[in-house]
Amino acid sequence: IADGLAGIVCDTVDQHRALVAGTPAEAWIEDAPYSFAYGTRSDYEAEGYTWNLRKAHGFEPSLHEGEEARAREPNLAPDISCLASLDNHGYVRDPGDYVKALGAEVERLGSSAVEFHRNGVEASPPAHSPEELTGLFPANHRMTYHVEEVLARLVDDGEFWELMPERGQEVLVGVGRVNGLHVGFVANRQGLIDDKDLPGGKKPAGILYREGIAKTSLFSRSCNDDGIPLVWLQDISGFDIGVEAERQGLLGYGSNLIYTNSTNTTPMCTVLLRKASGAGYYAMAGMPYDPVMQLATPISRLAVMEGRTLAIAAYNTKLDEDFEIATEDPEERAKIEAGMKEMEERIEGDMDPYQAASRMDVDEIVRLDEIRDWLELFAEASYQASGYRRVKNPRIWSLHDLEAVTEERGD
Repeated sequence: IADGLAGIVCDTVDQHRALVAGTPAEAWIEDAPYSFAYGTRSDYEAEGYTWNLRKAHGFEPSLHEGEEARAREPNLAPDISCLASLDNHGYVRDPGDYVKALGAEVERLGSSAVEFHRNGVEASPPAHSPEELTGLFPANHRMTYHVEEVLARLVDDGEFWELMPERGQEVLVGVGRVNGLHVGFVANRQGLIDDKDLPGGKKPAGILYREGIAKTSLFSRSCNDDGIPLVWLQDISGFDIGVEAERQGLLGYGSNLIYTNSTNTTPMCTVLLRKASGAGYYAMAGMPYDPVMQLATPISRLAVMEGRTLAIAAYNTKLDEDFEIATEDPEERAKIEAGMKEMEERIEGDMDPYQAASRMDVDEIVRLDEIRDWLELFAEASYQASGYRRVKNPRIWSLHDLEAVTEERGD
């Protein structure tokens, strides 16, 4: 009991004084020694066991006898000649007025900067209900969807300022408002996009090419310079590979993007919408690069490589150019098939978002229709604690310069 009570009452007065030091509320705290009255010193000493317990927990009394005791407590009964006083005690003269004085001080403190950073704009819901997000994603992770439809259910009024739309089309970058606050978004497109290196050609999105990597690096740095928090909506299988990618120096561009995200001071939030594989996961502010939070969804697939892809890589020498088993020996074929199937199933199991959460590779698994709520939390928290970074007025954003020098010109 003594151990439990000591932590509650030992330094209560000191804590109150520290709380209200230098404020009008301080006047409501009064010193008031707490005294134990005894007929004689012998009566005090007879309670030695009790006082030893008190002393062991910081209650060290001062002893006052005879006239000294009466001077300290004038109203003592005639048969009392000894006081054991605990001096570091006190009380609040009027708890109601004390709390009012405390409240007045809290009102004087600086409030959240959220309203200021809304720049006079009211918070608005998305143009379409976030509850519709669940129906946007196909059950088969190899099928596509339009990421613009996702953003229309995340940003206020569905309004979004896309930057560099003609560049690196596999990545969409731009700024929208979440609960009235500016937030930068980087999202992976799906399906086929124009291949600028092959006139009239197409290439798959969902991976990063040179121009998209450079565009993302520029956008990330500009948001950091402007103090705009960043949201990364990942659905990515990795980086482009091959002779052409090596000729273009893709490794250097990728390293630049990783360096950018590693040195950003603006808050970043990563959402694993679906696929999160390979170096693309790391480059787009994956967990190793310390986003404020990383969210997964029930359909997230987090791994270094897809199960099928890893199986093909592991058994590459046994496969033909179409990634089919090359041998005609039935026994050998069955052995290879079994090995590839076992590897693919094992990796598929590891990609489960709940497995990722158990390894602490994600902070939370949220439903798709909850993402907007989490982004509201992220946006408000990012603008409440902005003293460690510069937050520019939107009129002087570096993003305006970026748009000016990258906009398409007519012939």
